[in-house]
Amino acid sequence: QKANDCQALDCDGKGNTKSVADNADLPLSDASQCTTEACNNGMPMHPVQGITIAGNLTHLLSSITGVGTDLTFGASGIGSPTLLIAELSVGGT
Repeated sequence: QKANDCQALDCDGKGNTKSVADNADLPLSDASQCTTEACNNGMPMHPVQGITIAGNLTHLLSSITGVGTDLTFGASGIGSPTLLIAELSVGGT
């Protein structure tokens, strides 16, 4: 089993193994201060963190071209699915 690939080996009880998603087996850092390391259903990813969205809210909402089916809620009780936005101004440190 390769480390940091968001996968783990699972025994099938018959002496065989198969690769399964392991979201705790985080990928190696991409060395960017603007991203974090994460796994999503066994796929390595480096989502952006600490950003500010700038602009007109009405324009932002009208620029949404897709809504994912992955609605999740954080510890605060606030949640959102993945959004595909055609045009967006992003800032941050």
